[in-house]
Amino acid sequence: KAFEVVEEMRAKGVRADVRTYTSLIHACSILNDVERARSTIREMESVNIQPNVVTYNTFINCCMKAGEPEKAFEVVEEMRAKGVRA
Repeated sequence: KAFEVVEEMRAKGVRADVRTYTSLIHACSILNDVERARSTIREMESVNIQPNVVTYNTFINCCMKAGEPEKAFEVVEEMRAKGVRA
């Protein structure tokens, strides 16, 4: 449903921001959908919106909830590489 709302926003000319994308990643976390969360981060970066510490922490939580701690550690390394500090 969250993704549908964002599509409706776009159709009305409302641009998503970092909070919108973080909310989508949170929705992915509820569903344990790590791949969709990852693709959401890629999408936000493709439109020049940089994930912030909250975005990354939400994604890390998604990975952990889905039983993918190795991906969570990869995200931590990605954060460090991009200079995002917790």
